[in-house]
Amino acid sequence: MISIKKLSPIILACLTAISVPTVTQAETLPDIVPQAQSILQKSSDFLKKQPSLRFQAEITFDDVLPPAFKIQYNATIQVMVRRPNGLRVEYRGDRRNADFYYNGKTLTLWDKTANVYGVVATPATIDATLSGVIDKYDFSLPLADFLTSNLYKTLTENVKTGYYVGMSLVAGVPTHHLVFSQDNIDWQIWIEDGKQPLPRKIVITYKNLPGSPQYTAIFSEWDFNPLEESLFTFTPPKQAVRIEVLPVANQ
Repeated sequence: MISIKKLSPIILACLTAISVPTVTQAETLPDIVPQAQSILQKSSDFLKKQPSLRFQAEITFDDVLPPAFKIQYNATIQVMVRRPNGLRVEYRGDRRNADFYYNGKTLTLWDKTANVYGVVATPATIDATLSGVIDKYDFSLPLADFLTSNLYKTLTENVKTGYYVGMSLVAGVPTHHLVFSQDNIDWQIWIEDGKQPLPRKIVITYKNLPGSPQYTAIFSEWDFNPLEESLFTFTPPKQAVRIEVLPVANQ
């Protein structure tokens, strides 16, 4: 849930549309009702205990054109996480098709349509890498908040208030519906009821932007079987062109 800004002209063009601003970075303690806090914390704790995880998400996001014409785009992502140092994200959408590979040493960004890729050196953990590329390159992966080891902390760092709405069905799955408010966005999350409190849906509303565009992700295909090392290693395809990824300070 994050933005991309000035990597290189080609990487920027390839990736700008596939990330959205993060819901993190708080300055004050949030006022979250105990029931909402407990459900979100249980989901975070459950995911943190999984050495490996895989999920799919169907994404829709709005683009508002002047004067106030709202267009909705679609995308699908496949996510594979092996803690603490393996990550792979495959993004297929109306606007972009890109893959991301992290192996504990480097993060590779590959635009499949243009067949160009960039590689950056990274720290030895997923959390440190996600934070580091934001600081150094002003860039983040799609749904990056859900790739961290502490989902509760990541999601609530900038929350002002949080409430429990009630039970709701998402794709036939009984879920708890929670809502949260921040300065610039409101967001809702649906967490599965039962022994596996999995995120099933999130909706972010950018309430201070013209037209109040939304970003929605519906999660499915959760799997916690071990993942092979080879999944996180990028092998450049034939005729792929490597391009430089520049830190923000060098732009």
